[in-house]
Amino acid sequence: MFDVCVSFRLYLRLDAPKRVIRVIENLEPKQKAAIEEIGFGSLLQLRCRKIDHGLCLWLINSFNPNTYMLQLYNTCIKLSPIDVEFIMGLRARGFKIGMNKDVGHKNDLCKKYCDKKGRLPLVMLENQIREDKEGGNDFKVRFVLFVLGALLCPTMKLFVNRSFLHLVEDIDSIKKMNWAEFVLSYLVHGIEEFKKKQQSGVCGCLFIRCYLPTTFSVSSYFSCCLLTY
Repeated sequence: MFDVCVSFRLYLRLDAPKRVIRVIENLEPKQKAAIEEIGFGSLLQLRCRKIDHGLCLWLINSFNPNTYMLQLYNTCIKLSPIDVEFIMGLRARGFKIGMNKDVGHKNDLCKKYCDKKGRLPLVMLENQIREDKEGGNDFKVRFVLFVLGALLCPTMKLFVNRSFLHLVEDIDSIKKMNWAEFVLSYLVHGIEEFKKKQQSGVCGCLFIRCYLPTTFSVSSYFSCCLLTY
């Protein structure tokens, strides 16, 4: 049984799509074009505002992070980057993205995009995205950081992981990265930590977990058939 604090934290993460939709609904044409340019255009079609709390917990408990397998009664589904691409529209090929160490306060990227305390609050990025109507490079960086922290790779806090600054250092490379694999790895690690350490929340894109059972890819379907034949 989850206590009040745990339920509140999970609610923040499960309600994440609504926060992203709130931003994209008010974007100008130039801003939307900029998002398309960096390969995140599929997120402009996001419509689901909230993920079911009970369903999400059940799916997490049914998932084995060591094998990437989801056990649904007598059926096994293996989650892959192709599934993430199918569900989220994120690129499942290209440069492999590695998790870098934290960016220091004196780093140029941190000085430019973080607040005075060296943090990346979601509310700050949200406001900056709304104000930047031209859709330039700074807008692209802030949008990627925002969707990573709000939806794709969230933590249990309302701040973006500062190490993600490394991922937006080269703006031209953003559209060439394997985002599907990165988002999947982040989620699997989050579920593993949740189960191992009995944490009060899960870090990662829970949106994927809830949509996999009904929208998993053709490759996963055939893998499922082979495993249950």
